[in-house]
Amino acid sequence: MPQEFRVEFIPIFPKGGLSRFIGGPQRKQKAFLLAAKTYLNSVAGPQLKRDYKATVRGWNTTVRFSITKAIGGFEVGIVVAPNIGTLGGRIWSAIDEGTDDRPIQASTPAGLRYQRNYSAKTFGGSGSKSGAWVRRRIVPRWSIRPRNFTQRIAADNEDDIFFAIQRIFDSIY
Repeated sequence: MPQEFRVEFIPIFPKGGLSRFIGGPQRKQKAFLLAAKTYLNSVAGPQLKRDYKATVRGWNTTVRFSITKAIGGFEVGIVVAPNIGTLGGRIWSAIDEGTDDRPIQASTPAGLRYQRNYSAKTFGGSGSKSGAWVRRRIVPRWSIRPRNFTQRIAADNEDDIFFAIQRIFDSIY
């Protein structure tokens, strides 16, 4: 399951309690939710999507992100997540969260066949393989350490979004 960037805002009720707060101004509640939705649609959502796309700009695989806004009552939230149904989304998830060490097992009785010497293609260089061919039933797969893109993007944006929603709330109430 991919990590989600989530910002939630739940205001503290003023003196007089919940009944006094909800009893009178339903128009204010609707105005707050409309203003918060407008902010999420026009400012926060596009900014988050730009940050996510900037992370994958140099990748060969396309990653599509979906933005979901949760607005109801006095809770405002936004969730940005990659589309896991695509190859790019699965790659994002594996790199963002990391993978564990586990063996790759051959699906055929002949086993896995590869050349002994291999060097990966790097930026400005070329990859190569040479040496004798080897057959194995099980091959180790090394883990990928988590890069935590989601946590970094959340840390960069969470305060800005929270304080913008707080300013909207304060201007209406």
